[in-house]
Amino acid sequence: PWRTIFPAGQEVERFPRAGWDRPKASDHCPVVIALDMA
Repeated sequence: PWRTIFPAGQEVERFPRAGWDRPKASDHCPVVIALDMA
C-alpha cells in the first residue's frame, strides 16, 4: 500500500482505488490472463 516507502526512483504504478486506507490484492501482485478464444 501507499504506506510502503520506496527508495527514490523505485516508485511503482498503482491501480485505481488502491492506497493507504484500501489496499487491494491486485495492488500487491497484479496478474493478467489472456485467453485466445478461436
